[in-house]
Amino acid sequence: MELLQLCSALIILVVTYTISLLINQWRKPKPQGKFPPGPPKLPLIGHLHLLWGKLPQHALASVAKEY
Repeated sequence: MELLQLCSALIILVVTYTISLLINQWRKPKPQGKFPPGPPKLPLIGHLHLLWGKLPQHALASVAKEY
């Protein structure tokens, strides 16, 4: 009986979380217009590969000049 209550609570929690994510995604304003292309990104690490081997402020300055 206790396991059934735990499973029910977990299912309700997951469904509520999923619905709230969907509502938040739906409510987000859509971008108006096209943006210029940005620097290339990699899966999971994003743009961090652009910062490796340099001081962050120098790497960001070079990215800002290029894009």
